[in-house]
Amino acid sequence: MTREEVKKEFWKEGGIFEELFEHCFNKVLKLPYKGRVIDIFIDKIYDDFENRICKNCKFLIKTSKGLLCSNPVNYNYIITDEKFGCNRFEKKGE
Repeated sequence: MTREEVKKEFWKEGGIFEELFEHCFNKVLKLPYKGRVIDIFIDKIYDDFENRICKNCKFLIKTSKGLLCSNPVNYNYIITDEKFGCNRFEKKGE
């Protein structure tokens, strides 16, 4: 699901989030809410996922056989598709 599809799902009339958010913002937080804060939050989540791909990870090594994860916890698993990261991701330079 793209970030724009997620936003549409959040804000569509009768959608699964409409009643919950209206209750939280109107009754609990008592805020006039128009949606921009949640849209920014969704963007931050997507940006984080997009940055946590193998090619941005310090453990990725290019070998003659392909891409290799050098994280010892991953037992040197050969990666064939660098689009996906893992829970042990560490950004290069950190």
